Amino acid sequence: MDGNQKAKPIEIATLWVNAITLAVLAATMCGVFWYACEARQQTAINRNLLEVTERPVLTISGYNPRCEIPGYLPCAGVQNSGKSPAMAFVRRQAGFSTNRLPKGPNLPENQERMIVPPGGPNSNRIDFDQPFVDTQKGWFYLSGRVDYGTSGYYTTFCREYEINPAKQGEPSAPPKERECQDPSSNYIK
Repeated sequence: MDGNQKAKPIEIATLWVNAITLAVLAATMCGVFWYACEARQQTAINRNLLEVTERPVLTISGYNPRCEIPGYLPCAGVQNSGKSPAMAFVRRQAGFSTNRLPKGPNLPENQERMIVPPGGPNSNRIDFDQPFVDTQKGWFYLSGRVDYGTSGYYTTFCREYEINPAKQGEPSAPPKERECQDPSSNYIK
């Protein structure tokens, strides 16, 4: 009997050691899984941050309803404030309407390709085909969409010029320029 009684405490001690070891290993595995999840989230944040700092960002500025070249047609400047060049696809439209349009004229399906280097104010230019109309009351629009990058980036723009022609013998006032009414017509993604 003495041999059997001594064996039970050893078995109980072994069970306790095994249980504690199991608990420590389980806690360690939970810690490893938690760390892996945190590391994955941090990697995603770093990837997004890197993309934001390295991607091209195209803005449209320098709207001019009468550019001197070519032939006093409307134009607008394109600037890349990002760090990498952009291959851009441009759809643009200029048009006159006697009714105020919230988004400007509809854009054509055909598009032009443009490479926009980073930096520099208005490093490229968008030229419009239709001449500026200021002989009758209404609104003249310059609008477009520039798609660029491999991640579906785009910039939309729309400017309206309110036209109030002068009466005969009076000097004409410059047209009032502003963004189109619909906020989605001037957007950068």
